[in-house]
Formats: sequence, structure tokens, C-alpha cells
Amino acid sequence: MLRIAVMPALANGIMPRYLARFLRDRPNIHVSLNGYPSTMVIEAVASGQADLGFADGPLDRPGFLTESRSAAAVIAMPEGHRLADRSTIGPEDLEGERMITLEPGTLFAMRVEVALAGIPRASTIETRLSHTALTLVSEGVGIAIIDPSSATDYQGRGVVVRPFGHFIDAGFLAMRRSDGADNQLAKRFTAGFWDYHERLLQEATSGM
Repeated sequence: MLRIAVMPALANGIMPRYLARFLRDRPNIHVSLNGYPSTMVIEAVASGQADLGFADGPLDRPGFLTESRSAAAVIAMPEGHRLADRSTIGPEDLEGERMITLEPGTLFAMRVEVALAGIPRASTIETRLSHTALTLVSEGVGIAIIDPSSATDYQGRGVVVRPFGHFIDAGFLAMRRSDGADNQLAKRFTAGFWDYHERLLQEATSGM
């Protein structure tokens, strides 16, 4: 039995893909995989409803064993966009663009706003989910600053992904309760997921 709570950016793409690989040689494992906002992921792990959680960090709260990874946010734009031929895009290049942003209140959204402070934009569309933002990008509605793991799901689907010249941390952390049982299955799942995530990002970066 393995109960996993994950933030939406992971729940809609990379996590179920990795889980499918993890289960190929483990047919007898019962798994629960649910997507929640990061605050609810933390509470699910804290209350014992989940054995393992993946959420936006940092986490300054006792009672958890955590392991984090940083990742640089990327720019996602429609194919044929005026900036698509550039190798790297900076904040100043986004002047006058319609931006698709994740709803305020998350740490990632706040980091994006800090990076774009003072940059005049045509308008803004807000959404809760990174995959919703990327679907809007694929339809030519605007540009999004997004986590790279979500962006990999849309490459070749009407979306061009480029590095962002200003570092915005789009990483996250894995967590377990520090007073929980020594769950070897959760440890193996986490270690394998970090390896899978790293390989995916390397492949995506090499294709930019």
C-alpha cells in the first residue's frame, strides 16, 4: 500500500507517467495517487492520510522528513510567436505581451510577479493549473512562465519552450512524516522519481 499526495503541476502529467513505470514490476501494490494544492498535500501527510507528499517548498514546519530539488522555470509560447527564434528570453522581452499566470497565493506565482515587476504587460489571464495555462498557450492566447516538468508535456503540441533569463525556482520537495514507519516502498518510489524527473528535464533542455 502506498498513498501519495501531489501538487497539481505533478498530478496532471509527470507523476502518473512515473507511477506507471514504477508499477510495471510491482503488480501487487495498491496505490492511491491524489492531486491537491500544496497546503493540502502537507496536511494529508501530517495527518497520516498520505504516506508520501510532493509539494511546493520550502517547508518550515517540524515533523517532516523532506528532500527538495530546484528547477528553473521556463517560458512557454505558441508556435510562430515573435520570440520563438530566441535561445533565451528575459523579463524585458515580455513587455506588451499577454501573460497567462498561475493564480496568486502560491509561492511560484509570487516569484513570477517579483521577476516581472515593472514590466508592462498587455493583459493577464489567471488560472489555478499549469496544464490549463499550457493549453491556453497552445491555443495562441498568450505566454506563460511555467515549471519545466509541465512544459515537457506540451512540446510538439503547439507550444515552444525556451529558457528564462531570470532564475525562478520552480522546484518542489518530497515529504514524509518524521515519526512515521520506515516505509521502504516510499523511499524507493521517491528515489526513482527524482532520477526520472532529472532525466526528463535533461532531455527537455537539450531539445530547447
